[in-house]
Amino acid sequence: MEKLYNYLLAYKMGRSEKEEYFREQFLDEIAVQGTGVEDMSTLAQRFDESSFKNIFIRWSRLGREIFFIKGTGFVNVHVRSDPPGFWGVTKNVLNDFKSIEANLRISCFFILLVGNENGTDLKGYILKDMISNPLIKMPSEQQDAYKINETDLNKNEAIITLKNIVNTLISKGKKESKSTVIRRSKNKNK
Repeated sequence: MEKLYNYLLAYKMGRSEKEEYFREQFLDEIAVQGTGVEDMSTLAQRFDESSFKNIFIRWSRLGREIFFIKGTGFVNVHVRSDPPGFWGVTKNVLNDFKSIEANLRISCFFILLVGNENGTDLKGYILKDMISNPLIKMPSEQQDAYKINETDLNKNEAIITLKNIVNTLISKGKKESKSTVIRRSKNKNK
């Protein structure tokens, strides 16, 4: 019954509404799997180091695309409501992720989600950068972004179902992150 409801709901909505719905489903599934999501404005308030605080403030202005998943790392979520998938990843976020991984030792992932043909679930890909698996071709490069077409990806690496995407992400984050918690830094003058 739930699949039928989701099917009907997905087809009544416009494309951007479906994309927002799928993004919310992704975040809800993270909570179901026992971890939490922290938005960037909350994280910026807790973080004292100015260069990273400024990154989190800038990300907060982007709204709904970048999150910190406790115990996993940072994710930049891109959603397409209908196949085939086609996503844009900004070079600013890619560079920010490289800096965070190098300096804070926290993993960062690009999550590419696409609704299936009947609108009842998602499939997705988890990327670390624009050159490694599951990419099989270099995405097209523009001045400020990379455009990833689903044909650039190894379809055998697609993760089927939202639950499997989230479980795979959490597992990868736990394996790769040297630190998965961000705490308020201590002021050395106190």
